[in-house]
Amino acid sequence: MFALCSIAAAQAAEPIKIGFSMELTGPFAVIGKTGLLAFKIWEEEINAKGGLLGRRSSSSITNDQSNPATVPGSVRRAAPPLCPISAPGRNSPRRECRC
Repeated sequence: MFALCSIAAAQAAEPIKIGFSMELTGPFAVIGKTGLLAFKIWEEEINAKGGLLGRRSSSSITNDQSNPATVPGSVRRAAPPLCPISAPGRNSPRRECRC
């Protein structure tokens, strides 16, 4: 799983965009699908309470097929203009936000 979040200044009405590359198929699909369900529950609860810093969150989820070689492309499809932050998962490299 690899998370991304928008760091750029935005108007309060714009949602905070969160993109994930998750293992939704392949040998680690059980882990990815469980993580996706947990994230969707979190997103619903946060948005019901007014969002993050007063802004709703929106998500884009892509499937990396439990294959480390597909993670970079999957991350780019999830949220191309966004800044990667550290969110370690089975196939994810650790990175720090450099925006």
